[in-house]
Amino acid sequence: MAMKYHSISSLSEKEIELLRTKAFFLVGLEDPFEKLGGEAILREKKMRVKFFEGVGHGINHEIAEQINQEIIHIIEKNSFT
Repeated sequence: MAMKYHSISSLSEKEIELLRTKAFFLVGLEDPFEKLGGEAILREKKMRVKFFEGVGHGINHEIAEQINQEIIHIIEKNSFT
């Protein structure tokens, strides 16, 4: 039930810039975050992100092997220092 209760808050431009350089988002397009405009916001803020069709909030459970491979690829190809 932990995934059922989340809160949403705004970030400052400084926080967004930090996330842009330190995070890579893997997002299911069926996630409730998407229904709140998540894809548009991540694209607008130029975040590093990959979207997955037909996947919801439990992306790491729904397509576990694909997500594991994506994470390995991200770590191998990107610097998060």
